[in-house]
Amino acid sequence: MAAKNNTAKIPIVGITGLPASGKSTALKVFARAGFRVASADDIARIEFARPRARRSIKKIFGTTSRRRIARAVFSDEKKRRALERIVHPGIIKELQRQVCRARRRLEPFAAEVPLLFEKKLSKLFNTIVTIISPRRLIMGRLASKGISRRTAVGMIRAHLPQARKAAMADIIIRNDGNRKKLSAALKRVTKVISKVE
Repeated sequence: MAAKNNTAKIPIVGITGLPASGKSTALKVFARAGFRVASADDIARIEFARPRARRSIKKIFGTTSRRRIARAVFSDEKKRRALERIVHPGIIKELQRQVCRARRRLEPFAAEVPLLFEKKLSKLFNTIVTIISPRRLIMGRLASKGISRRTAVGMIRAHLPQARKAAMADIIIRNDGNRKKLSAALKRVTKVISKVE
């Protein structure tokens, strides 16, 4: 479970994985372990709400409804890229700011970043944790949130395959749907990372 890039004095952890794989659960465990935490999805909501971004989004999609936009972007590659060009620069800038602050204050830090590898953000972190889960469970979790199968498939296709995410990670956590087992594994990881760093 040792990290590959162990030059920093404090843990700066990136948590990634497919949609509904268990990343949010992982972030909560890190928070309870004393890590300052951030979520790229939460930052995205803030970026999405900025007046300038909303104007650009409305111009492209004809709406600012997040649900309608999700249906559009995950079935149309060009529209997804267009949305990413609007919101991703702000997300990346904020993640960089929070990582710099954590390093300056010597605070353990963990961020949930779904597209960490896809957006080439590995260098921000000294340990990367990938959560993997069976596709059938992921599809079931997304369906339980009211997400259509077509949109869910599009969401997954926006990511690298799980096997590639796992291959590039320092630590792999398997989420088979057992919450207690997942939480226990994550708690062990927080302790190992803290000791290694």
